[in-house]
Amino acid sequence: NEFAVKWGFNFSQKKSKVLVIGKKTDKTKEWSFGDLKLSEVHSYKYLGYIFHKNLRDNDHMNETALKAKKLNGYIKYTLNRHMNVKRIDFGNQLYKSKLLSSVLHSCAIWASDNKSYETRLKSMQYNAGRAIFDIKGTPAYEAIVSDLGWTPMKYTVLKRQVEYYIYIKSKKPTSLNARLLASMEKRFEMGKGNHWNYVKHIDATLKLMQLSGISETAENISYSYHKQILDLSKKYINDGILEKSSLDKYHQLNLIPKKGRATYLYNDYDFQSSRIKFLARAGKFNLNSEKSKWKNLNPPISPYCEECPDKIETLEHRLFECPSYETARNKFYLEMKNQVPSPVLEVYLESETSDKLKWIIGDEARILGGHDISVTVDRLNKILLKNIF
Repeated sequence: NEFAVKWGFNFSQKKSKVLVIGKKTDKTKEWSFGDLKLSEVHSYKYLGYIFHKNLRDNDHMNETALKAKKLNGYIKYTLNRHMNVKRIDFGNQLYKSKLLSSVLHSCAIWASDNKSYETRLKSMQYNAGRAIFDIKGTPAYEAIVSDLGWTPMKYTVLKRQVEYYIYIKSKKPTSLNARLLASMEKRFEMGKGNHWNYVKHIDATLKLMQLSGISETAENISYSYHKQILDLSKKYINDGILEKSSLDKYHQLNLIPKKGRATYLYNDYDFQSSRIKFLARAGKFNLNSEKSKWKNLNPPISPYCEECPDKIETLEHRLFECPSYETARNKFYLEMKNQVPSPVLEVYLESETSDKLKWIIGDEARILGGHDISVTVDRLNKILLKNIF
């Protein structure tokens, strides 16, 4: 206060608050700063992070969720005004620059790993993906994240947290941050609790990555954490795919992109066709076999084809068998004959139905014919899917 008076500083009563960490021992205590009366608060926002008196992240996560909802609305609105031109590329840029950067702000010091946090992060990312694909329905989260080449947000957060922990652990032992961390680690190793669960959370995270927890050296953590998080992320996606009946074809045909975004999304000259191809891959192609699984329908929808009463309407049936789409199929075969080299076309024509399906919704043409042929086949596949959707 004396320094402020000497140099003519004025402090805002609106911005100046007192936050007592833990239990307040003197409930009658009043706070002041010189002549300025200060009010006591349960939480306070500082540098974009909301600190609560119990040092938990609930208030900050609540605000993050509200902000993410607004940003996802902004992403969808902006993409719709953009007339779908390069929508996947533009949407991916908006996701990274707007939503992801906002959610990840200050995530390095989050100290919670309960199920509700994971669910919220998943929901934020899921709704961003639905906005990019312009989908009102509910395709599986794993299909959206996998095809867009995104890391599940849960593991992006864990990566940031580990990197920050390495940064603090590598600082000079005499620095304030390093001394505070060492003190909390010592208490944790002695079985004494810390009011802030940061060390407990980091210890569990490192053990999740097959490391020894906080006893591991910063050098060893730096050497292995990136690969471990990548492996955990892949397992998380694969396990989710196996749990979803709508992704049976996605699993059976091994449609998970080898690296990054799915190839068909790079050929983004016709967004609506790319969107329809995604729906086919994700098991949301408006087939009777899909709609028959919907609950609370009265009367329930039959899984059988309306044109072929003895056939269940699967993707294979609509693509290769149903007479209702014979014209679209013949046009597709004619265009393939005119635009695809004979040796490659013969491989397709001689393939089993399941292998043909890989050509239509997978990446088989790229494997067999290379980039240029795969671009042509992908364009023709999208036209076929659009015509029979």
